Amino acid sequence: MAQYPSSGGASGMWSLDEHLKAIRGSNWPALGVNIDYLVVAGGASGGSQSGGGGGAGGALAGSWLNVSAGAVITVAVGAGGSGVVGSGANGAGGSASSIAASGFTTVSATGGGGGGGYGQNGSAGGSGGGGGVSTSAGSRTGGSGVSGQGYAGGSGGNDGGGNNDVGGGGGGAGAAGEGVNE
Repeated sequence: MAQYPSSGGASGMWSLDEHLKAIRGSNWPALGVNIDYLVVAGGASGGSQSGGGGGAGGALAGSWLNVSAGAVITVAVGAGGSGVVGSGANGAGGSASSIAASGFTTVSATGGGGGGGYGQNGSAGGSGGGGGVSTSAGSRTGGSGVSGQGYAGGSGGNDGGGNNDVGGGGGGAGAAGEGVNE
């Protein structure tokens, strides 16, 4: 006969009746589960007055292996950036999202960077905000993205009365934002 089971192990052969008795007596080892996660932070708003687009929230995917049954998992979902008003105002950044469980490293994605308002650069974030239209020669740049979470925003155009007086696109989880002069 096999050694009597404990919460640490149950090697050997067990009849169904022995197995059931061990479970009822809390002497059968609990098996963990594997959890796949996708954490996406809130996206940002765009800048005002020919401003750049807001960046997407950072995105992280992965797995936790052998999470114990009954483990407490905490999830926080980040909000998107609020709209902005005013001449040349930069967009508001998105909020971070996260997932945590005891015994595992907390995974946190960074909120998107706000789009640059008129004459402003885009802000850094999970994915960067696009640059706003520039008031002089040379465009405003997009904000940088967090490596492994998102990409940079695109550069804004020049305000020269032509077709380039538009803001750059915000960065995304899979590609950089489009720049006007690129």
